[in-house]
Amino acid sequence: MKNKTYLKASFREIWQSRGRFIAIILIILLGTLLFVGVKTTGPVLNTSGSDYLEKQNLSDLQIISTGGLTEKDEALAKELSNAEVESGYQFYYADDEKGEVVHVFSYDETQKQNQLVLEKGRLPKAANELVLDSAAEKEGYQIGDTYTIDEADQLDTKEYKVVGFVSSPLFISNKDRGMTNVGDGNVDYFAYAPIKNFTSDILGVLYITFDNVKGLNTYGTEYKDLMQKNQELVEAQFADRSKERLAELKAMIEDEIAPAKKEVADGQTQIADAKEQLTAAKQELDTNRDMLAQLPEAQAAAAIAQLDEAQKELDTSKQELTDQETKLEEAETEISDAEKEMAELKTPTYLFNQRTENIGFQDYGDLSDRIAAIANVFPVFFFFIAALITFTTMTRMVEENRKEIGTLKALGYSRYEISQKYVIYAVLAAVIGVALGVVIGTNTIPRIVFELSSDQYNFKQVSVFYEWVPIIQAGTAFLFATLGSVILVLIKELTEKPSALLQPKAPKPGKRIFLEYITPLWSRLSFNQKVSYRNLFRYKSRMIMAIIGIAGCTGLMVAGFGIKNSLEAVTDKQFGPIIDYQAVVTMDDGTFDKTEEILEKDSKVKQSLSVINEVLELKKAGQATQSVTMTVPDNMQDFSDYLHLNSLKGKTIQLSNDGAVISEKLAALFDIKVGDELIFYDEDQNEIKMKVHAIAENYLGHFVYITAEYYEEVTGKEYQNNGFLLKTETMTTKEENRLAEQLLATDEVKNTSFLSSQIETQKGMINNLDPVVLIFVVLSGLLAFVVLYNLTNINISERVRELSTIKVLGFFDKEVTMYIIRENIIFTLLGIVVGYGIGYVLTGFIIRQASMESIIFPLVIHWPAYVISAVLTITFTIIVMLVTHFKLKHIDMIDSLKANE
Repeated sequence: MKNKTYLKASFREIWQSRGRFIAIILIILLGTLLFVGVKTTGPVLNTSGSDYLEKQNLSDLQIISTGGLTEKDEALAKELSNAEVESGYQFYYADDEKGEVVHVFSYDETQKQNQLVLEKGRLPKAANELVLDSAAEKEGYQIGDTYTIDEADQLDTKEYKVVGFVSSPLFISNKDRGMTNVGDGNVDYFAYAPIKNFTSDILGVLYITFDNVKGLNTYGTEYKDLMQKNQELVEAQFADRSKERLAELKAMIEDEIAPAKKEVADGQTQIADAKEQLTAAKQELDTNRDMLAQLPEAQAAAAIAQLDEAQKELDTSKQELTDQETKLEEAETEISDAEKEMAELKTPTYLFNQRTENIGFQDYGDLSDRIAAIANVFPVFFFFIAALITFTTMTRMVEENRKEIGTLKALGYSRYEISQKYVIYAVLAAVIGVALGVVIGTNTIPRIVFELSSDQYNFKQVSVFYEWVPIIQAGTAFLFATLGSVILVLIKELTEKPSALLQPKAPKPGKRIFLEYITPLWSRLSFNQKVSYRNLFRYKSRMIMAIIGIAGCTGLMVAGFGIKNSLEAVTDKQFGPIIDYQAVVTMDDGTFDKTEEILEKDSKVKQSLSVINEVLELKKAGQATQSVTMTVPDNMQDFSDYLHLNSLKGKTIQLSNDGAVISEKLAALFDIKVGDELIFYDEDQNEIKMKVHAIAENYLGHFVYITAEYYEEVTGKEYQNNGFLLKTETMTTKEENRLAEQLLATDEVKNTSFLSSQIETQKGMINNLDPVVLIFVVLSGLLAFVVLYNLTNINISERVRELSTIKVLGFFDKEVTMYIIRENIIFTLLGIVVGYGIGYVLTGFIIRQASMESIIFPLVIHWPAYVISAVLTITFTIIVMLVTHFKLKHIDMIDSLKANE
């Protein structure tokens, strides 16, 4: 009965002090919500993407060859024991009239891989029907439109009826469809036409799925490790195919020119015979002319007429022979050209592309990785602040109940019975707060991030689940913060005698504070101000805890804005201050006269610089192989106008014939120092040894820069540029596409890449993190408000006798409010200043964690981040001040003053 009554009283007290109880729950809820929610977001995004790709049966590997694929390649792939193989056709079609580039795929309804998602209409049934990318609908195409693909070498049908719009798992991104070497170089959308319309004997692609990775998360380590092994098996299977395919291509050309060779040989024999016959006929004609003088005049006239007729026939035969010789020479030229083409044939390259090569796949994975990296820092710090405030609140709550504990001890209650109330209080607060935080955090933050990034990607449905590791971590931490704090204080309080507990704690003695020694300042302060400053230093633990709480929340808000500023700063720091050109033109082998003429005539192109651009590889045990772009300018003086190389200390770097300049992140990944010798590998895996001359500031990508002389020294090759860097005036997308199309039309250019596209892509990737940053700032602000309210509440409850006393002494309500709020204002201002430092340090730590293998995020926090964070904190202080004012107005002075009597 006694215990039952005590428990009822305990729950009654929880209800009576529900403001504090709710505040504790809110702090725990916010801490858990952000910690669990953000920690779960990365795995949820990865699982959602993986589920979609699994459902649509995206191929694990695609095989493409520069020499085309044959049935022999398909048969070879089908020999793999754990693989399912399908083949298809694909090509790029440039519609010059519409100015569009389309990636055309074959559609086979019997195939299981890369299942299309029907967005509108239906899939093709008849031979003259096709479906378009859903992106094409935005271009104005509608179901029922007639669509023309004028590519007789690939398709036997020219006109099609549009019957539907689809999305494909091959294209995860909604914005990007890749690049090609036709049209303006940028693919606008894709189309699927029935496979029976394709006329080529050469396949475009082989799609492969592997049994040993089915059901695995495509973004997971296990999937990646197994796929690496699978790819190695496939590469081993196709190890000899490049040489075999080269021989096949040569044999095809040989077979094509064999009949022509025979015709030429026969023609040469015929011409030789004809020449002999003509020579004999001419000799006979000449002999007959000589005999004319011996004939009578009448006979001679008839003979001359016959000879003239024979001469005409001879001349006609000569002309026919000349025509045959001309045709024979043309045939010989064609054969010679074919033989030259055959001799110049390069060994075909077989490309084995995993899912990471698909458009948008890696970008989506990078988004998840960045969120996961941020989740390792920001929510943890947020969580720490919430747990610290919870610990403080619970500690003070128990200390306030000293008199009640003493009374219960005097009445004979055991330590266990007395502890029940506080244990129940702590466990209830922790369980309710953590449970609500887990449910709300898991079901809101991942969904918000997914929905707000869904316009960038094709994924349709989010797969939300509970991630138990962060849930257990949150539960354990907050149980420690609540239950642990209660147990620690109870151990101390329950060891004291009831008589000591029934007496109020002696107030801390007043001491002169530092400001009192500054007489000119101290003498100008009012009485109330002096009291407030003395109280600040009299209760140092209260002051420190308040400043830590406010500084932590302000720092979190600053860090939230700082993360966004730092991620956005990559493009601002890279393009302009470092890379100061606007486009890269990649050339085919041969002369570039037409290209140079176009660049000279285009008014938007200010300058161009000839360079060698090659992609090299840098390898090291225990480190992922990195692709490195090597740039070799032909003119060192002009190169400084296109690229501003600076050391990490800000000093200008000049290219040297003694070594290479490498980019910052590459040096960090491989622990490279100036003077080290590096071994790069070219596309044929030939070693290129270079000495490091300098390390340059760089934020995006891996680069190595060398002079033309050093290039010839380390490669043993003669310098021959394969591209141009362009400095242009500001160009619209239409102008960029026009120039790219003109350059591709020369047949000298492989591709033209404008950096504006790269900048837009990078900005799009950064914008995907906006919802995460917004969540951080909003929840940090809420935590700041709850912390301020909670600390003020504790401050009032601990000093209720003091406040009642000054009210009895005649202080007005506003003066009593300012007695507390003045301290809050000082706490807030000091917290803001300290929070700025915390925010700066926290941002730096987070962006280092979020950095990627090819990206360095600079530490940048713009002034609005500081201003908004301060304004929000001050606003919360004002709101708390208003709430506090009404609370202080209703203090019962008599009850408060006799509370310990």
